[in-house]
Amino acid sequence: AVVVSVATLQEYQGEYKAESIPTPLRFVVRDGKLSTHWGNYPFLRVLTPTGKDEFFLRDEYAKLKFERDGKGGIAKMVWQWPEEKPMIFTRVKPH
Repeated sequence: AVVVSVATLQEYQGEYKAESIPTPLRFVVRDGKLSTHWGNYPFLRVLTPTGKDEFFLRDEYAKLKFERDGKGGIAKMVWQWPEEKPMIFTRVKPH
């Protein structure tokens, strides 16, 4: 299993927005794990780290890859489902 420090997980926290979805996707660190939820939906879904800046979300059967800007900060995230086009989320607000 890939181990990611809490400090690194905290870099991913914040709100992300896709053009085709009106509700922002939020990422938070709880109990040492990166979790996500849509808008004000209260139920967190835990992500499994699979590599550097890469995660798997079992609930969606999706691979997530965070992309960094030139300064090393998180700029966007790409979701990839099996046999689907990728969906790009832009970071709109850090946590």
